[in-house]
Amino acid sequence: MIPRTTILHAGLAVFIIFLTAVQASGQYFDIGQDPCSLKWRQIKTEHFRFIYPAAYERQARHLAAFSDSVYRYGSFSLKSKPRRVPVILHTLSVISNATAPWAPRRIEILTCPPQDIYAESWLYQVLIHEFRHTVQVEKMYQGFSRGLYYILGEQVAAGLTGLFVPFWFTEGDATATETAISHSGRGRVPSFEMELRTQLLTDGRYGYNKAVFGSYRDHVPDNYILGYHLVSMGRAEYGTVLWDHAMNTVGRKPFLITPFTYGIRSVTGISRIRLYRHLADTLAKAWHLQQQKETYTAYTTISRTDTKFYTSYRHPQFIGDSTYISLKTSIDDIGRLVKVDKYGRETIVHTPGLYFGEAISYAQGLAAWSERLNDPRWSQRSYAVIKVFDSNTGKVKQLTRKSRLFAPSLSHDATQIVSVEAGTADVYALVILDVSTGKEIKRIAMSGGLFLMTPSWSPDDKNIVAVVMDDRGKSLVLVDPVTGSIRHLTPFSFTEIATPVMYENYVFYTGAYSCISNIYAVDTATLLIYRVTSSVFGAFDPAISADGKEILYADYSGKGYKLVKAGIEKSQWVPLEEIADNRFPLDVIISQQELGVPPVDTTKSQTFTSMRYRKWKNLINPHSWAPLAIDAQNQTFMPGVSVLSQNALSTSFLSLGYAFDLNEQVGRYYMDYSYRGFYPVIDVTFNIGQRAGEQVDEHDRIERFTWHENNLSLKATVLQDYNRNAWFMGWQPTVGSELIHIHHDDLTPDDFIEGNIQAMEYRLVAYNQIKTGYRDIYPRWAQAVDINYRHTPFTGNSLGDIWSAESYLYFPGILPHQGIKLYAGYQSKHPKNYSFSDLITYPRGYSELYFDEAASFSVNYKFPLLYPDLSLSSLLYLMRVKVNLFYDYAIGTNDQGESVNTSAGIELTGDMHILRFLSPLDLGVRTTYLPNNNTFGLEFLFSINFTTWYKDRSDNEPLSPEIVQVKKY
Repeated sequence: MIPRTTILHAGLAVFIIFLTAVQASGQYFDIGQDPCSLKWRQIKTEHFRFIYPAAYERQARHLAAFSDSVYRYGSFSLKSKPRRVPVILHTLSVISNATAPWAPRRIEILTCPPQDIYAESWLYQVLIHEFRHTVQVEKMYQGFSRGLYYILGEQVAAGLTGLFVPFWFTEGDATATETAISHSGRGRVPSFEMELRTQLLTDGRYGYNKAVFGSYRDHVPDNYILGYHLVSMGRAEYGTVLWDHAMNTVGRKPFLITPFTYGIRSVTGISRIRLYRHLADTLAKAWHLQQQKETYTAYTTISRTDTKFYTSYRHPQFIGDSTYISLKTSIDDIGRLVKVDKYGRETIVHTPGLYFGEAISYAQGLAAWSERLNDPRWSQRSYAVIKVFDSNTGKVKQLTRKSRLFAPSLSHDATQIVSVEAGTADVYALVILDVSTGKEIKRIAMSGGLFLMTPSWSPDDKNIVAVVMDDRGKSLVLVDPVTGSIRHLTPFSFTEIATPVMYENYVFYTGAYSCISNIYAVDTATLLIYRVTSSVFGAFDPAISADGKEILYADYSGKGYKLVKAGIEKSQWVPLEEIADNRFPLDVIISQQELGVPPVDTTKSQTFTSMRYRKWKNLINPHSWAPLAIDAQNQTFMPGVSVLSQNALSTSFLSLGYAFDLNEQVGRYYMDYSYRGFYPVIDVTFNIGQRAGEQVDEHDRIERFTWHENNLSLKATVLQDYNRNAWFMGWQPTVGSELIHIHHDDLTPDDFIEGNIQAMEYRLVAYNQIKTGYRDIYPRWAQAVDINYRHTPFTGNSLGDIWSAESYLYFPGILPHQGIKLYAGYQSKHPKNYSFSDLITYPRGYSELYFDEAASFSVNYKFPLLYPDLSLSSLLYLMRVKVNLFYDYAIGTNDQGESVNTSAGIELTGDMHILRFLSPLDLGVRTTYLPNNNTFGLEFLFSINFTTWYKDRSDNEPLSPEIVQVKKY
């Protein structure tokens, strides 16, 4: 007999999984579209299906040859064999990223490699990492959860993973795998462990909730860093069985409520909290012993040391003897170029837009960087353009158009710029541009698949120093810009090297030859390598003074990267062969638990059959279903049945089923279809079934009645989103038509509307916003308008017409991160025998206001009150408390005359995690005072932010949730 508590746990688990799966799948399955003009092809291997643009044939074949090795090696330690996985290759974006969504199950790779890549092929490393995620997901389809799959489809993985499996494990396990079965991997790069090492040795171990969910008060290493070390340390102490058993428990017994923790406890005898503490303390002890074995470089700190918040200064350069320029980022501000004097006083030089942070160059009053420009319509096409800021004029000049140029470096006389071009077919070149005109002077193509990184000029501008990479690893090279010849200064190796600069016969660069990243120098004559700095936690981004006597660099600390300088004393340099590598050998331990590095059989690449991928034949791909009617777009559900479909290219979305409305107590069949592969987005909705309403009879009794209603709507929306410098703007025109047919049944009153209603809608949404920082609640500056007109111009029943105009204005408050939001709306409608619903927002606290003409206004002042980082075991983790003061006003007219309605109040909300659920909740209360009747009201406020599942904390996030909600079509 099954225990009653187990049955209750199982029922509760199923309900929560339903809710989580509905929310997650509705929010995250679309990462955007490629241009509709692209021609696609596909290759099917035993375990993968590669879908790619036709021009990417060679690379797709090569990746396919690698994939079957990845399948065997990448699934070994987690003991799971995924079904055939679709892999979609997006080649037109300059973003370097990849993802493995849960529903529908697939891998999506943006193929452009980053400039800060570690010494492993970009395609190889992301395929290993993302395939490991599909291995994790496959663990969800066993035992009890396999039964859930037949009920929910692929969205069950979203529910189980989001509810039970901590994010640090999913990303940490994938990062450990990418490290263990490759020649490099983030786990072998000292800068990857640096943030956690620094935190443990300076601030101590954070509480589990803070370490996992982050903080608005302190910098917290992300879940990739935390997860890699917890997963790897767990494997080091308990073997691979630890995480394999934990994931098996989630899949087989989700009704245990905390199955992941249960699986850990059954292997280790302790909870995951105690395991976290033990592993973190073990790491801290090991790193403390390493720290005691080193002596450190004396330096002078240039940047402010009294900063309250985590602040970093990267890519510093000399302007003069005692003035410096650097890229400054902070948890308290967006990224800016700043000038710093010898006393640490700062002046903001410029605020760039979506910059690539791998290199900022400065010479003769000019600053140059690469910035991302998005295609207005196609989110999977973007460009990397060179921008130059002239400090003398204060103006920014965009030097290139629709380019893919990265890591620009100004020549010392500021007449030329050298940058790296990464073509859409993975062809790379050094491109030299004229600074005044932007015209191409010279192009040096790289042969043999060499990938270039962070070039810079020699002091006499006669040579270019850069890092190159291929299958053998990385090498430091000198390039002759006239002849294009390449001279290697260091042999190829998988040791991390980056950001080289040249002075006299030395090239200075960041090297990872030991457990700490430091500045090294190679003698171009003898090719001998020396360590120049000895940093406590890490030294990066070297720059040499004009007289060669000082080195400027970014030195990492618990408060971020400091701007420091030190004297160049060659007598203090340490030869490379004398450098002791005291690193903790986590990478070695986990590598020994795997099969090794997956081999690549390049001869196999030509044996695959490449076929044309016909988009029209692959529009329908059912992936999830449920005994519920799921509205994926609005994230709601009701009794019924539903099927969800999405194709591989994320252009075709279908939801169909039967829904029973609990309020009206009637049911209807529905179909929602969206096609996003054309320039306009086409949405079609069809509903057929019963509706219900109420009326008051002659005896003042409320009577319920029903009718049959069929609804067909067609809508076309053009999405146009732009970015310019630090601003983001866009507009979305929409044209829609809706046909409603109402048919009476036996319970329908004779005077109720009957027949056809054909309505038209015309809408325009436009917005403009400056980019936001991590702690900003509202955008600092933003404007948005929403204009809407609906009418019934055709034959049949008439709803009259309605038009509205709404505007949203955002301004900074008195103190940082405080904000003002102003709203104004006007609406006019001329109802006939049936009326359109209201389009504007009325004052809070009123449930029923009916006006033919109305104007509505509101003012909000919102500010953070506390950053408590309050943890109550597994029940609650409170990160931020916010207060919103508001006043609402509306004036409207109807048949009974004019009415004025006002309200005022306060909202107290908090950003929190409850029961350690992955996504934060915004939970609180609203107290509203209604002067018209002198009453108070109390409401509970609730929202959930699922964007954290796929969003990092970069200040490059273009839109705040406020504006996204306004512009959502």
